[in-house]
Amino acid sequence: MSEIDGRPVPKVIDFGIARALDVSLTDQVLFTELHQIIGTPGYMSPEQAALDNTPIDGRSDIYGLGILIFETLTGKQPFALKNGHSDSIPELLRRVIDEEPPLLSRFDPDLRGEIEWVVSKAIAKDPEDRYDSAGSLARELERVLENRPVHAAAPSQWYRVRKFIQRNRISVLAGALALIALLAGATISTFQYVKATQLSENLQLREDDLRNEFRNSDFKMGLQLAARRKTGDAIAHFCRALRTDPEHHATASCLLALLANQKFIKESHPPIPYPDDIEKVRFPLVFESGPYLVSLIDEPEQLAKWAPETGSVSKHPTGFEEPVNHLVALPSGSRFAIATNHAIEIRSADILTSPIFRFEMESSITILTSSRTTNILACGTSDGRVTLLNAETGEAIAERAVSESTISALALAHDNRYIGYGTEAGEAGIWRLGMDLHFATENSHSSAVTALAIPESGSHLASGDREGITYLWESRRMTQLAGPIYHGDAVRVLSVNSAHQKLMSASDDGYARLWNMSDGTLTPPAQPHRGPVTFATQTSSATEFITGGTNGTLRIWSILDGSGESFPNAAQTSAAAVSPDRKYLAVFSDLRRRGALFEIDRDPAWPYRLNPGDETDHSDSFGPVLPQELSTVNGKIHVRLSSGTMLEATNTTGQEHSMRTQQPISSWTLRPEGSQLAALTKGGKLMIWDPDSGEELSPPIRLTGANITGIRFGDSDRQIELLLQDGELAKFEIPPSEPTLPPSFLVFAEKIGGKKLTEEGELKNVTNDSFLAISKDRHTFTSSNEASHQVAEQYANWLLSDRTQRTPGPGQKIEVSQYIESLLNTGKANLIKESLRLDPGNQRAIEMLKNIGRRSRPNPPE
Repeated sequence: MSEIDGRPVPKVIDFGIARALDVSLTDQVLFTELHQIIGTPGYMSPEQAALDNTPIDGRSDIYGLGILIFETLTGKQPFALKNGHSDSIPELLRRVIDEEPPLLSRFDPDLRGEIEWVVSKAIAKDPEDRYDSAGSLARELERVLENRPVHAAAPSQWYRVRKFIQRNRISVLAGALALIALLAGATISTFQYVKATQLSENLQLREDDLRNEFRNSDFKMGLQLAARRKTGDAIAHFCRALRTDPEHHATASCLLALLANQKFIKESHPPIPYPDDIEKVRFPLVFESGPYLVSLIDEPEQLAKWAPETGSVSKHPTGFEEPVNHLVALPSGSRFAIATNHAIEIRSADILTSPIFRFEMESSITILTSSRTTNILACGTSDGRVTLLNAETGEAIAERAVSESTISALALAHDNRYIGYGTEAGEAGIWRLGMDLHFATENSHSSAVTALAIPESGSHLASGDREGITYLWESRRMTQLAGPIYHGDAVRVLSVNSAHQKLMSASDDGYARLWNMSDGTLTPPAQPHRGPVTFATQTSSATEFITGGTNGTLRIWSILDGSGESFPNAAQTSAAAVSPDRKYLAVFSDLRRRGALFEIDRDPAWPYRLNPGDETDHSDSFGPVLPQELSTVNGKIHVRLSSGTMLEATNTTGQEHSMRTQQPISSWTLRPEGSQLAALTKGGKLMIWDPDSGEELSPPIRLTGANITGIRFGDSDRQIELLLQDGELAKFEIPPSEPTLPPSFLVFAEKIGGKKLTEEGELKNVTNDSFLAISKDRHTFTSSNEASHQVAEQYANWLLSDRTQRTPGPGQKIEVSQYIESLLNTGKANLIKESLRLDPGNQRAIEMLKNIGRRSRPNPPE
């Protein structure tokens, strides 16, 4: 204490060292003693409480002054003992050193703000953070009282963290090291994860690219094979493309289009193996009823009956003592003719050994043939006579000596009014039975006539000889129309197709050729065989030829363009025959020791008239058939005709696609929503694309049997509407837009095509793929109500349906028999002819055309 102006005034010499003289304060203060703590702990600055050699200056007093202000404002010291006497002095010193002093607002919220900042600065742990003198602190307090800005500020979070680290260096260092290790591990893991994710994404993208490339490879190869008529191979590639990418709708669409618009030649039943005692089969016959086969077998010579449904073979004696030279099927029922040198018997395949009728001939029988539509036989003999026999009544209808030379070839027109013949002397002639007129050529052929052909109308006669020369004649007067047409060797087979004005010839040089009847020019390509060609027939639709040779080759090829391929599952053929209605083909292979029966009448989808014969001309209301440009209703796709054979499509992203055709485009159309673009060429081929991607949605589809002038899309996404030349409307079925097919359907499609691709990419034949086996073993596609299963079921059922139950397309309702009836009911000649394209043997249609022809003839002059 000291006196100032006579008044006692206390003076603090050193905060934390002053000693209380009042004994009552000893509970809160300490007496300074030797070797003990010097000062009062609650007011000691951290540097004082450390009890080390830390320099102490006036800022320690500022700290003590700050504690006094704190205590004055709150009534408590910041580091007061928590539990009275229970806490030790060392504990209090530890708090002064290690703990941050609490804020004033903790005790009184009204103390929040500048005063709290000033006191916090005064009692800061670090002397550098305190006021440098009592005067500075006093001026700061004055600013608070005068509401002026203070220099102190609220302690930051970083300040608090930094102080905590300084107080807990070892623990923080250990924690920091652990945290660094953890962060390093997390960083490395994250980096590796990101890298792995990027790699995975890159691999996925690469895998997708490779999958697309692989799928596109099969897709493009399928289109190329389809264009080359390698139908089975194309189907196998399409199926593998869909297994790689099931959602590629263009491939699915092309597969469905190929299945619906190709004629599949397949065995109707599993093959029939030869019994052990049969070595050679000759003169096979095919009967529609059953169906079943009859043939001649050697060593010893017998008749054999083959039952495809059961696979059984029964053998019977011929009933003749001399060798059998001819076995000829008749069109009605199960009758056939069997002949030796001097006798002809009519028998039934039901009872092979019992003759129904027998004809004896005075001269040797050299040739025997039958009409395709009636039970009439034509027999040629060695003395130049031609005899007509009625196999239904057992009567000889007519007989005429037409030459002094041996008859070597015969041919009948469908009504048997025209009988064509050829002789060993090289004569070719016509016997017109109704008028009993006979016209023959002389010195036309320099060698024996070996082959003849006459169309059902009897309008033409084609003749070929042993030297390989063919002529075409107008049959009424035997006027030469074309020839000589040269071949490399003897001509063995001729066939005329008047509807397409084509002549087919096959010879011993191993080639089958197609000729234009008008001028005799060759239509390439020629169809090669491994040896002489001795067998030929037209299919029921009269648009294809099947030709075979003695060295085992059997081929099927188009009358329209000459393109062809090997007949499926018929290698090493040694004998073949077709049923009179051209619906079944029997094939025998002595080398493979098996016989097989094929259905050759399952025609592809065809356009059908909506209202046959309604005589309404829809040309004006149909719309433009060859527009210059079209756009979708939303304007997203624009298509223009850039040239006669190219369409260009542009979408909203600016992508352009060019779609080309092999022949000039005669009509094209764009579906309003832009899912399909279609074009019809002048050659009658329909092509469909996706205008947004430019991908093909079908191979080229030939629309046969209809003269089409325009196309447009209908309301259904599965139909194209056709404007016919006579103004009527027709419809043609196309695959639905964006189809998806179940995996089981791909197996079915491979069975239909007869080929599949192995995992190694090798094409192999599908075994047990007859229509009967497929029908029994095929998967059903009714396991769900998904559209993909419904489409698959429709196509499968349609492909396996019988000809009479077939509809114009897989999604149509009207059957071919009903449609033919609607055509015939019109009574129009052009529609009756159209019905004959669908059913060439329809007797009602034939008779109606005959009556129309009779009515159109001029009356004879009086």
